[in-house]
Amino acid sequence: MKPSEIKSPGLVTQHAELAGHMYDERGIAHVPIDSDIQEYLEEIYNDIPVGFALIGGAARDIAFGQLRHIGGIKVRDVDIVDFREHPQHTEDKNIVYSYLSRKYMPADFEHGYGVKQEDHDTYFQTRDFTINQIAVIRDIDTWYLEMTRQAVIDTHAVIIRPTVHAHDSRGGSVLPANLAVKAVLLEQVLISEGLTPSIKSIDMKRYAQSEYTNLFSIALGLQKACDWGGDMPTKFFESLTRYGFIDDMNVKTVEQLLIHIEEATSFDFTDNAQDLLQQLGFQDVKLSRMSQRIGESVSKSALRQ
Repeated sequence: MKPSEIKSPGLVTQHAELAGHMYDERGIAHVPIDSDIQEYLEEIYNDIPVGFALIGGAARDIAFGQLRHIGGIKVRDVDIVDFREHPQHTEDKNIVYSYLSRKYMPADFEHGYGVKQEDHDTYFQTRDFTINQIAVIRDIDTWYLEMTRQAVIDTHAVIIRPTVHAHDSRGGSVLPANLAVKAVLLEQVLISEGLTPSIKSIDMKRYAQSEYTNLFSIALGLQKACDWGGDMPTKFFESLTRYGFIDDMNVKTVEQLLIHIEEATSFDFTDNAQDLLQQLGFQDVKLSRMSQRIGESVSKSALRQ
């Protein structure tokens, strides 16, 4: 989905006001959303049913605007979940999911993903980063924001921090292989939105080693960067280089990294990455699987320009 702009974040709830009694027994804050953002949500997402929620980048963007006085927010990277425990409507759930996925998550839908049902408590307990412990939930006549205590703290401070769940999933000492790479991409995404993020609780030098981070993780991150568009792939590559993730690959450009991934793995890049390849062009490099997937849209001469 292309970015949509919220004109003004309006009234912002302060950090101190979110402490203590505003958290329920699960440690989740119920945060009212400013009227300007409410109007935006009603205008853009008015067909999302009660009990469904925006999560991921869209929820994060709204949370940053609500808590940090950020104007001109760009809501993108929309993901939707169904939090209803016992759906009260008689409509075919799959039809509703398909409709919402096609409209709001077209790239995901194209590759077999989309809206899904999620247990509310499980969702908040299984996020990768604390600033993703956020959901913007549709109620009968309003939208509201839910965040964990750590999500509130880290949203204010713009900290990218793995959750307890992320550590526990690997026994507490080693994070999942792709998490450090995801942190690198998220850092660049937040920088592109005018923020100054910091990565905490991840030894980036340690995870830059191939022992912990494999090429497939980097390919996934590059795919997401391509999906994000603009100069994000280049910025992502520069950050990977700065942190030392590609020191042993002998690559100097995004183009060379794409070629390296294509030659060393069976990773299947989507159309956005293929479009990026066309824009970058290739110099005396013959691609096999990638060239075949691009097919007629790229001529052999274009690949050698």
